[in-house]
Amino acid sequence: MAQCKLCERSRWFLNLTTFGLCKSCAKLLGEEVQSRYRLISKSIRAIEHSMRPDAKVARCGVIIEHAEALLKYEGRGLPFDLDQPSELLATYRRLRAEIIETIAVEPVMTEVGIVDPICPYCGVVLPEMPKSKKKCRKCRSPIFVKKRPIDQRYVLVTEEQLDLIEEQWAIANGTHERFLEGRRFRDEVRRQLTMRLGRVPLPHEMERAVLEEEAAGCVQTHDWGAYRNARMNIGFLMRDNGDPQGAISELLQVCYLDLNGPRNLGGLMNDPALLRKYKPFVTTEGELVPGIVAPLAEIVADTEIASENLMQMFFEVGNKLHDQLSLPIKPETAWSLLIGKLGEYEVENEDETEGE
Repeated sequence: MAQCKLCERSRWFLNLTTFGLCKSCAKLLGEEVQSRYRLISKSIRAIEHSMRPDAKVARCGVIIEHAEALLKYEGRGLPFDLDQPSELLATYRRLRAEIIETIAVEPVMTEVGIVDPICPYCGVVLPEMPKSKKKCRKCRSPIFVKKRPIDQRYVLVTEEQLDLIEEQWAIANGTHERFLEGRRFRDEVRRQLTMRLGRVPLPHEMERAVLEEEAAGCVQTHDWGAYRNARMNIGFLMRDNGDPQGAISELLQVCYLDLNGPRNLGGLMNDPALLRKYKPFVTTEGELVPGIVAPLAEIVADTEIASENLMQMFFEVGNKLHDQLSLPIKPETAWSLLIGKLGEYEVENEDETEGE
């Protein structure tokens, strides 16, 4: 059965182009790519001829915005006659960062987004102004609702405009340099991940790589509370992207860390006396929190994993953590506490089912 690479529509005898697109998607993609590359080419010429650093920074922003919009097509293996979007992003993000680092440039605060109930992608009029993220009923693109700092109004923005809104808030809050550091960090993670995969990473792959880098950094600084949060986010990311086994393993690890009472000691790394005084794990501060146990119980129920297999998964991660971090609570004790708490949620779910 033929399937379009872009809209994923499939049916028997569906006519596809050489690049695996249906007729409507080929026309739509061709128009969008042509329009965006025309603006990118215009901005590249402006950068080459401009003598003003602020103008170059603004033009880099235009190139990055349109390259980010085209990146989703590159990830599907679709062809581009000119530079690949990922190459444009790497080049002009680096150039923009270099200009900002060497010359004091105040980024321009512009009115980003749409204040009326209109899709920012296709322009269709919406029934009402959305109050939270939703998909456009026509183009099915995700519409985001954000407050912009320039006038404090809630606006509808595209996925590509989210980064610009966040940057404007960083400027308004005086944290722009920290924001740029975070962007450079993500750019470097994306570059390394692209080299390792041999292709542009998908959004969830990129997010996983960033979280893993953050977790590794927390290990270096002994910030075990932040490490726990990174592993939690990885677990939920895996759940949301169809990997329940991986999610269970990560959330079991989080539960074990929670029982041991993880602390953040990054600020004490240069003071050996304080490091001896303040322990990285304090059991009196440990507990199993519903925000982790409840989702874990739900995933376990959905996957119908046997209790002995769940126990085996716990001891695989638990024994490793206990040996590496010298955790005060033994895995056997932690498992007894966790399985009891999971059992409470199983009873609650059964009661709710009977009530229905």
